Amino acid sequence: MFTWISKGARAAPLMLAACVLAQGGARVVQLGSPAAPGLAVAAPAGYCAARDALARLGQSDFVAFVGCGAGPAKAVLTATVGPPGSAQGADLSAPTVAAFATSDAGRAAISRAGRAGSVTIHEVVPGEGAVLVRLTDLSNRPPGLGPGQSWRAVFAAGDRLVTLAATGADQTALPEADGRRLIGAFVRSFRAGNATGT
Repeated sequence: MFTWISKGARAAPLMLAACVLAQGGARVVQLGSPAAPGLAVAAPAGYCAARDALARLGQSDFVAFVGCGAGPAKAVLTATVGPPGSAQGADLSAPTVAAFATSDAGRAAISRAGRAGSVTIHEVVPGEGAVLVRLTDLSNRPPGLGPGQSWRAVFAAGDRLVTLAATGADQTALPEADGRRLIGAFVRSFRAGNATGT
């Protein structure tokens, strides 16, 4: 249950380490192939795909975005999109997600190091048609990620399970209010990019 947490949390740092966290140019990354296009992952204004940022994560797709606007980037944004059918039967209500995320098994799944004690869940709330999770993971950070709190958004896009994340960039912590606004903007951008399929 909730493989979106374990896959997105544990493997994403390895994906980030393999990415070049520099501007790649595109705000929208199309999943699938030209012959069989899938969902589009669209970042909010000011963020572009990192170079070599699209990767396969088991059967899921992983995409990373970095700041490409004026001034220093506040965050690294990532999206993990499960395969077709991954959202079928999943209870994505805030109480169910909160119950799992705050359990020992859930916190261990969220932890980059697989240790429940390294993760603190600060809140789990509905918002933007998703479930938003604010957390701190004290596990070792991969290059390019900042310290402190991060946000996750979990929702279904058609029959696919989607996890979006916003984490501070480099050595910069992401302030709570900025993180909340950014994860909300990321959800809205994703949905707008798939207006006929979400």
